[in-house]
Amino acid sequence: AAFQRIRDRFAGRQDVPYKFGLSSDQHGKCIRLFFLSPAQGRRNAEFLNALSEEIGWRLVIADSVNQNALMAAARAAMEDNGIAFCKNPSWQPGRGVLQVQVNPEVSGETFAAFAREVEEKTAVPVERKL
Repeated sequence: AAFQRIRDRFAGRQDVPYKFGLSSDQHGKCIRLFFLSPAQGRRNAEFLNALSEEIGWRLVIADSVNQNALMAAARAAMEDNGIAFCKNPSWQPGRGVLQVQVNPEVSGETFAAFAREVEEKTAVPVERKL
């Protein structure tokens, strides 16, 4: 019943966990939610707190990043903004950023629009690699 309530409450929201399941940690049993990035889950903290109270389960955001989905979101945003690949984007786990190398002819404004789109969808900051 709790899983179905989670599915129902996330219906139509931008930030949806791509999977979730029963888990346990040092505090006991919980439901672990896997978002595209942990930051994507954290930006929904108020919603998750309310949902946790509603279903009676502690909700925990997984620490992992779905790199395949992150790269797919970056590629889609590059297409949306007319940016061609120089190299595939690279996830920098220690810094929590996505580095993207694009043609030097891509304007700062175009890159900024691309970076905003990616961050809006994923909650992961983007930096331009020179």
